[in-house]
Amino acid sequence: MGLLGFHTMKIKEEELLAGDHIYTDRNQHTYYHHGIFIGDDRVIHFTKVSSDYPAVPEEKCDHHSNTTRDTESGVRMSCVLKCFLQPGHSLYRFVYDEGLLAIVRSTRSARHCTRVESVLRRANEELEEDTFGGSSLILKNCETFAYFCKTGVKFHLSKQVLRSLGFLVLAAAIMV
Repeated sequence: MGLLGFHTMKIKEEELLAGDHIYTDRNQHTYYHHGIFIGDDRVIHFTKVSSDYPAVPEEKCDHHSNTTRDTESGVRMSCVLKCFLQPGHSLYRFVYDEGLLAIVRSTRSARHCTRVESVLRRANEELEEDTFGGSSLILKNCETFAYFCKTGVKFHLSKQVLRSLGFLVLAAAIMV
């Protein structure tokens, strides 16, 4: 189990299903990058241009899109293996429709997700229109984008951000 307890739904590429909310670890498991798998080795995800995800990847795949946008963040489409999933990292599925205990213990959500067609439509609309907005650590990030695509709910507090804030509060309380 990793630092934030996210490693309960590890999957292989051949297990991916269109509409899956997927994620992968980044920066030695300090955070996770989320997206929606749309099939044919493609994932739509919300990202901020960084060293982990440059505007133009070193080895550009033919699925990589929207690299010419002026904004530093936004909805992008890329391939799963060369761009989204970095070499040596694992792939995970975010599982929905489970009980409250599962939410507290892992990355699962109690909200029911919508049909695959709706998930794919939302992800593709956001890719085409880029209306999800700018990046915000707590309210607008890759996890909240994938959650929106799966549930239709735009306001969602990122579980990994809430965990991190909880760790900070605990650390501050210990230091006092």
